[in-house]
Amino acid sequence: MKYTNYIGMLKDKPQDKTAIITEEKGYTYGEIIKMAKEVRIELPKNVVCVIREKTILKQLIKFIACMMHGVVPMIAPYDTKILPKECESDDFCAPDGACMAVMTSGTTGVPKILFRTFESWAGYFEVQNKIFGIDSDSVLLAQGSLAFTGNMNLYLAQFYAGATIVAEDSFNPELWVKHMIDYNVNSIYLIPSKLLLLPGVIRSMYRKGHIKEEKFNRIKTILSGSQSLGKEDTIKLKSVFTDTKIVLYYGASELNYISYVTDEEMTSDRNLIGRPFPEVDIKVIDESIYIDTKYHVMGIECPYTLNDKGYIDDEGRLYFLGRSDDIMNIKGRKVSSVRIQNEIESLPGISESSVMLIEDSGKQVLTAFVVRDKYNVDKTSESEDKCSYKNISDEEKEMLRKTLAHYEMPRRFIVMDSLPKNESGKINTDELKKMYEISRRV
Repeated sequence: MKYTNYIGMLKDKPQDKTAIITEEKGYTYGEIIKMAKEVRIELPKNVVCVIREKTILKQLIKFIACMMHGVVPMIAPYDTKILPKECESDDFCAPDGACMAVMTSGTTGVPKILFRTFESWAGYFEVQNKIFGIDSDSVLLAQGSLAFTGNMNLYLAQFYAGATIVAEDSFNPELWVKHMIDYNVNSIYLIPSKLLLLPGVIRSMYRKGHIKEEKFNRIKTILSGSQSLGKEDTIKLKSVFTDTKIVLYYGASELNYISYVTDEEMTSDRNLIGRPFPEVDIKVIDESIYIDTKYHVMGIECPYTLNDKGYIDDEGRLYFLGRSDDIMNIKGRKVSSVRIQNEIESLPGISESSVMLIEDSGKQVLTAFVVRDKYNVDKTSESEDKCSYKNISDEEKEMLRKTLAHYEMPRRFIVMDSLPKNESGKINTDELKKMYEISRRV
């Protein structure tokens, strides 16, 4: 690897080139380094500095400032109420060799801290950028906090390439589209539930006369992860982004990138997550996925399992069936909530869903919370209520019965304006259950 630390990498870039555009303003590589030098860090070396800033720019500047001072940065979600107990200590030190820390809840819901060496993290930037089609000419639009490790990895890997990032703090799809045009964006990184809003948003803006009729053919690469994506989704995206390569990745905070699939290989099965990245070996034992890679956090041994379930087909392609806690037991049968969600989200006009067992009158009822794509329906609800008992149509149910077994078919559908999410963009199921219980009492 060419660089031994992140600061040297940033200083090696053209200092007058725009590194990041955020909040309608651009900052060069030189300006980012200068702003980081002005940040006061009053902690001993190797101590973990918890960063809780609201905007992406402030998160980034303080992250770089920590590295300049030999302090180990860890960006926590701005609105998180619970931090790991270790963070309560003023002298919480990182292990020798750690350059950064990330906080993840993993599959337990209990926050935990993971540490990385520079090599285990930045050592893979060149490989991933080649697969993702990122180089010094890239202008990448992305949305979301650096507290999400997927964002952190993609943002900083773009700086490794000397690229430019258009970083969106707010959830505002129309503003994203405007910025794609204003800043000559040629790459997009969004999770599928956000990404699949764009075709409808763009058509809506056409109709309103807010943008001119253009096909966004400058978008060469669309990157996505953390959720499912299938062939029908890529067709929808390519109806607007006509000359783009779409890549869906599967990765983990504990490891790095694991597998990927391009739009050319995608099928109607949204569980397909592709082939291994270079230098990554994947095995499935008793439906549990095991990963072997040298690009992992400190303190774990490979082969390593995240307790994710899946299988590998005869062509060596990996399929994701969900985490262990995504597998429900319904009358003695193992049922994957991920599989049901994928089938629901394949219905026209459905943007996302969450499926779980809800206790009702002493019974566990398979319940689906569904969000319609408001940019692709004729009318939307004017109600401010987040949870309503409006059902999906009989025609939609019939479509689901063609692909779901009778025991996989949700007994209750609840149409919502949106699903509660954390900063990583993942659905907050605990909050969703609370919203449901409140709506029942109203």
